[in-house]
Amino acid sequence: MIGDSIPVFGDSKSNWVLAWANERGYRVINHSVAGANIAIDMAGQVAAAANDNAKIILIELGTNDASGSDVIRTTYIAGVQALQASNPRATIYGMGVLNRHVETYRAYNNTKISAACNATGITFWNTDGWVTDPDDLSDVLHPITLGRKKF
Repeated sequence: MIGDSIPVFGDSKSNWVLAWANERGYRVINHSVAGANIAIDMAGQVAAAANDNAKIILIELGTNDASGSDVIRTTYIAGVQALQASNPRATIYGMGVLNRHVETYRAYNNTKISAACNATGITFWNTDGWVTDPDDLSDVLHPITLGRKKF
């Protein structure tokens, strides 16, 4: 798992990454860091995942990116390519930015993330409309039990 605070939020019951993996018998290696973004933090998380020998890698970044530049797409592509080289048997997914009250960069970032996913041949999970506030999120951003079930 590569991401920001969304995959690290909550305990073993409410954290959607841990709950999803436990329900399927997967072991989780979570390199996510609260406050992380694509432009600054993705390369470090990708390097940390280099020896994971993962079956599935989910990238959940973009919520904290407000650069408004193409650096999101180019950095994301470089990160995915590095993951593909270091974890050749992994199926990699790129997750779109979740809905939230502040939508300033969400559509822009999702466009760049989707383009990077397409360029690298990985699946883009469009998050439009499937995790919504207030039933699914604790604080307009972090999924709780109801929200994690949608993943």
